[in-house]
Amino acid sequence: MSDDRISHNYHQPKEQLCKKEALIGPVTAIALPSFAEHESCVSMVSKGPWVELTVNNTTYRHLLFDEGGTIHGFDQMRDCGKRKAKVGHELRDLWFFYGGRCLSFAAIDMKIMLSPKFSSDTRNPFTLLKTPSGKMIRLSDWIWDVRALTFVNECSDSDEDFRILTAVGLSHNTVELWSFTHKSVDSNITPCCLRKIICGDRCITYSLSFFGWKEDYSIRTCLENGIDLVVATGTVSNEVLLWSVLDNEEGMEIMTQLASTDPTCTVIQKKIHHRLSGHDGVIYSVRFGCGGKSLVSTSDDRTIRLWKQEGISKELGTNTFETSIDARMLKDQAYNLLWVGYGHTGRVWDSCFVTLPTENNLTLSSGAVASVGEDATIRVWGFEDGREIGRLKIHGCKSIWKIASNFSGNTIITGGNDGISKLVDVRYLLFSNPSLMKRIFLPADNIEISDNREVKHEDDKIPLQQGKVKKQKKIKTRQHHKQVVCGINFYPSKPSADAKVLVATRAGMLHTICLNSGEIIVHGSWAKVSSLEVHSHEELIDSASGTCIAMHPEQLSVAIGNSKGQIVVCSIKDFEHENRIVFAASGYLAIQSLQWLDSLNLLAFHIKGICVLWTFTNSDIDSVHGKPQIRAILSLSRDGLVAGIPKSCYFDKMKNELFIGDSRGNIGVFCLGDDAWSGNVIYAVDILSFSHKKEYVTGIIPIANGHGIISAGNDGYIHQIAVIRNQNGRCTKLQSIIRKPSQLSGISHIWQTNLNGNPDSIVVGGYHGNDYLVYSMDVGQLISLQTGGRNRILELSIEFFKDGLHPTAYNAAIYVANKNSPNELLYQSNLHSDTRYEYSRTAQFSLGSPCHGDTIFDIAFCETNATNEALLLSGSNDCTVKLHKVVHNGLSLVTELPPHESCIRAVASSKDISSNSSLLVVSGGKLISTFYRLDENRDGTFQVTFLCTNKIAEKSSIDQRMNAVDAIPLCGTGLVSHLVLLGDSDGCIHMTEVSEKIGQPCTVQSYKLYQGQRPILSIDMRRISDKFIAACIGNTGGEVALWVLPGLSEINVSFLPRAPLYSFKANQVGTNCISMDILPSNPMSSYNELMIACGGDDQSIAIFELQIDSYGKQASFLEMASIGRKYCASAIKGIKIKYPMVYATGYDQRLSIWSLNPVTVQSHDRLTFLSSSPIDIKDINCLDTCSFHDTNGISREFLVAAGEGIEMLSFDINICKASQALKNCDFLLVTVGAGFSSDSGLPTYETMPKSYKDFCDPIKLMKETEEFQRYWSQTSQKYAETKPHEGYDILGSWCGGGKLKNINSWWIYSSNVDGHFGLYDCFSDTICEIHGKATEFRCSHGIGVGANGESRYGWSEWNAKVNSSHITRACRELTFPDSAEALDVDKKIICKHCGVPVRPNILMFNDTDANILRPISKQRERYQEWEAKMEDEVQNGKKLVIIEIGAGAAVTAVRDEGEEVFKDCTERLRKNESDGEVTFIRINPKDFSFHYSQSEGFIPIKYNALRALRMIDQML
Repeated sequence: MSDDRISHNYHQPKEQLCKKEALIGPVTAIALPSFAEHESCVSMVSKGPWVELTVNNTTYRHLLFDEGGTIHGFDQMRDCGKRKAKVGHELRDLWFFYGGRCLSFAAIDMKIMLSPKFSSDTRNPFTLLKTPSGKMIRLSDWIWDVRALTFVNECSDSDEDFRILTAVGLSHNTVELWSFTHKSVDSNITPCCLRKIICGDRCITYSLSFFGWKEDYSIRTCLENGIDLVVATGTVSNEVLLWSVLDNEEGMEIMTQLASTDPTCTVIQKKIHHRLSGHDGVIYSVRFGCGGKSLVSTSDDRTIRLWKQEGISKELGTNTFETSIDARMLKDQAYNLLWVGYGHTGRVWDSCFVTLPTENNLTLSSGAVASVGEDATIRVWGFEDGREIGRLKIHGCKSIWKIASNFSGNTIITGGNDGISKLVDVRYLLFSNPSLMKRIFLPADNIEISDNREVKHEDDKIPLQQGKVKKQKKIKTRQHHKQVVCGINFYPSKPSADAKVLVATRAGMLHTICLNSGEIIVHGSWAKVSSLEVHSHEELIDSASGTCIAMHPEQLSVAIGNSKGQIVVCSIKDFEHENRIVFAASGYLAIQSLQWLDSLNLLAFHIKGICVLWTFTNSDIDSVHGKPQIRAILSLSRDGLVAGIPKSCYFDKMKNELFIGDSRGNIGVFCLGDDAWSGNVIYAVDILSFSHKKEYVTGIIPIANGHGIISAGNDGYIHQIAVIRNQNGRCTKLQSIIRKPSQLSGISHIWQTNLNGNPDSIVVGGYHGNDYLVYSMDVGQLISLQTGGRNRILELSIEFFKDGLHPTAYNAAIYVANKNSPNELLYQSNLHSDTRYEYSRTAQFSLGSPCHGDTIFDIAFCETNATNEALLLSGSNDCTVKLHKVVHNGLSLVTELPPHESCIRAVASSKDISSNSSLLVVSGGKLISTFYRLDENRDGTFQVTFLCTNKIAEKSSIDQRMNAVDAIPLCGTGLVSHLVLLGDSDGCIHMTEVSEKIGQPCTVQSYKLYQGQRPILSIDMRRISDKFIAACIGNTGGEVALWVLPGLSEINVSFLPRAPLYSFKANQVGTNCISMDILPSNPMSSYNELMIACGGDDQSIAIFELQIDSYGKQASFLEMASIGRKYCASAIKGIKIKYPMVYATGYDQRLSIWSLNPVTVQSHDRLTFLSSSPIDIKDINCLDTCSFHDTNGISREFLVAAGEGIEMLSFDINICKASQALKNCDFLLVTVGAGFSSDSGLPTYETMPKSYKDFCDPIKLMKETEEFQRYWSQTSQKYAETKPHEGYDILGSWCGGGKLKNINSWWIYSSNVDGHFGLYDCFSDTICEIHGKATEFRCSHGIGVGANGESRYGWSEWNAKVNSSHITRACRELTFPDSAEALDVDKKIICKHCGVPVRPNILMFNDTDANILRPISKQRERYQEWEAKMEDEVQNGKKLVIIEIGAGAAVTAVRDEGEEVFKDCTERLRKNESDGEVTFIRINPKDFSFHYSQSEGFIPIKYNALRALRMIDQML
């Protein structure tokens, strides 16, 4: 698109009207910095232009690149010298940040963050070092790496005088050396390029890493040893190039240039020292390690390679310093390939060097390398041979981009494209290593258990009729097993080094195995028991029928069940006395598992859906006198349902309810009342059938709020289920809420924890292939165990922690049944008893709010009942759906909805204003749409419930997609329902009505409204009357169709329209987005006015105005007009119109703001460009807006764009309101305080030094005349030399400049004494300066006289001298600038007419000088005359705007005047019922509130004066 079709200031507007609020997107840079003030975990993460610094579980977010851009790296500068540099009179750590072509410097004050009063909302630890041109330095090429040294000027008295020597590595294999000078005078840094170093092999690089400048330097060290610097670059030609940036002699030259006041830039060329070849793809990262003795590279070829210097042993160590001597040696020592690491299944993005612990008894060196890549795994490689010794998958995204380690190398931080950073202890990565498992061989039992089941093989053939031959399976006898267990259990305790496992075998033996020592205690036979009925003899239970065991939760006892329905309970501590019992429920066989509900209740799971609940009356349960009783026999068979085998349960002891899940996916709830003791079979109150399809229900836990349960199944899903209760609190029904998949193919365990500080954190355990994983739905993978197969018995004892880098402690035991060798027990633990690591006490494991792992295609705001927040629904190409809470300064994840069956292309929400619930719609691939209900609870939480799905065709390809969807509530008297309109890639428009009723049929039918020729791209609907809804639909041809659909519930499809009401061409090609707004209608009008905004692939924004008559039985089209078309710099992907504002965004990564002018303006000029702001996410696909109040109660428009992430900006609606009021005003009153002058660089009353307040006392003139006059002479000179800021010109253009077309007259009411308004002709006759002008002086002969002409107390001597002087008329009336009309006598400035000392022409504290008061009174009288006339005109229908600028609450004269005029006019208008209007605009960054009951016309603007005026002026 040619530039002449784009607004001239589109990319660089005069003022950005939008404020960046938050960004959730890929992590672009990470670090674990070390600060002297803080020894525990500190992490720094960047996302786009934002930096997040986390200390002590408190995160501070700072917008570092406020002009837009993405931060790709940062590091701390080294201090060189005896003194540390100061910024803002404080010792601070200096950091540099870079991204793209931008470089920025900042100082971080850790003392602020460590203060107990620190709040991330109120205190800023960052101080940006500004250049004369702005906050960022823009270089000529893309920046890959930066190193910097700070030199404090030893000859200066100020620690704020320092220079920063900076080496910048650029993408075309060049390095630039820069000097940045910081001086305490102006606090700015002045850049100067010292040298440009070009590599002899010019090429494009994809990575670059410096070596050097990473030690504790001093000036002497730099002069003696030099500042040698080496660089390694990874190229697109698959090579790593090493070359020297600075050698010893060149370093001396740079030091000389650095000290020069006028250095010159030189260009030199360098040769390559080493060329490392071997990779088969682009090299994405190169990292030095071990003091430069090794180098690691990662590549597009999915490998990681370690190179080491020649002559260096494999024991490389973990030195992290990078000295000049080491850098000098790199030139002479060649690098050889040590090993190649294979294992990543995608491109390897980044790597770092780490330190391995030595307590694991691994035959490893003390160092290792960690890498991350496109397969979203973290892998650790041994230094010696490059074998993989650890792997972890803790990110839920498809790619991990960044990895970094702390100074010690024992903790790493990773950043993924899902916006999450993970802190990981290196030790934690090693626990997936199979070599860490211990093996304990179990003793053989005396009794052999044989399994002689016949197995037929297809070797023998059996003759059949008609001569055919059938193969007969050969009978084969299986081998004897020396031992088969019926169960293993950990002793009841927390995971510890002294863990013990109890093993019960089918040979009838019990063993206790001490896992740490390997000791095996053989207890004897559990099958020899005493019968409850006959105590005089012993019985021998068939031990071969043993099926399961369950350790008692408190006592050293175990219950063992068998396939004959018998249960044996025996003591372990007193095993020799054979203190054990057996009991059974008559008629119920085959116990599959046992579970202790508490210390007295044992639940036995039988076949055919039967559970028997046994209750012990004696706390000594293994006593023969325990006499357990059957408390209840529970059956899942009900209403013809085929029940499976019970597999899991949850017992709510408070409500006396038992939830049981079986092997067919059914979940039943039982109420255990008093009738449970009758011995009769109790059937479930309700059964939720097939909650996990037909897979095992393996676990049930309660929901944290107590309103339901969560189940886990072998289908890999977790299922949230609500428990519906009657008025008496008894359960009546189980209701499915939502099903969510885990990362596991099958779940065997589920826990509810407070992991990572989240009290509702759900953790599941199960298999992924043959690996057993423990996976957190919030954090990611926690444990990975290589069990060797799902058929092996696994027993796990686990504990979860709220914080720390070790979220779990566990003992795991795996039973291995060998055929021809002794059976064994594999044991592994992770207890983390070592506290020597400085990061072990950190309070975070997962940092940041998660985003999608792929491109987001659509978003939709969801309204809530709160006035200061909203919800945002987003859908991504990775099939995920997330719901975020949006507040004024950020986004936080509320919940993640179940993934869609295919890619998501459109989402929508709809809410009836009278309801606490909303409808959520998710649509996408395979023409599938899913509907959910969103409920807002009283406690501010939200619950999402699945309603139904809609599938257009049973067999749809992935290329057939729902591209657009919108929903709107229907009017009706029954249950809330919504009209949903869907547009697909085949050009069809589908319509359906969806009710919010929970429990409706799982599928809903849709009606094909229209079949077009081109795919549908966009839909937007608005209600135009009680009966009708308008829908605009755009397609790939740029055509827009306007439909009018019924707006009442229970739609009759026979009355639906067959064709659109009107069609028109909106864009030359695809109309990607549409937005409608209804203009406020005239009560006397019989039609609606619709504003339609369209954005297309032709890069244009088109605005149309339509009139529709919708008040009769049928809607009819009246008129359509195109009122504006403007072009942007790329295809428009998102557009929203909220009259008169239009917001648009697209692939150019800018959010543009436009305004629709009133109808009086010619139609082709009605769309006016106002401003644009950069958006720092890529591949933008959508835009949505929502209005709510921020924490200050100010209404703001929040604008959210989404693509590769989510970015939120805000627009102050009050700016728009203020500009509209000014456009229409007839009178303008501007009241001005000191805050207005502060933008010119002048201090306010609050920031003035104490001397200012002292010299505002007239007594100083009498007692300290010279000092008094000197101070005010200097102040006057400063005011005169200070240039008025742009705000004065803006006000001048509004008043005298004719920008406000309707304005009749104006006045300025100011308390400022700088005299700047007097420099503008348009204000010379309409200004009331209530404190005078400090730029003028006058004779002070009247300063000692009271208001009534009497001599003031203490001024008698002064007045006597004055009376002896010759006072003239000029002494009373004339004012003059400093040094004019006055004489210097003995260092005193005196009036040349009478010889009395002069004074500034300002009203001081307790000032009664009539010569000062007289002209001020005349100005005030003229102002009050205007005010009275103006107020009368307002009563006659005119419009007044009062704009107060920078008037603080300390001195309230200006605030009082504006408020008084506003109140007077408001009261008179209300009393007289006049059509006049009065608007009060208060511009103040702090004191912007106004407490007045009739404040409808009050508009607060929380900005400083100049920015607010610029924004309003831009709107005008």
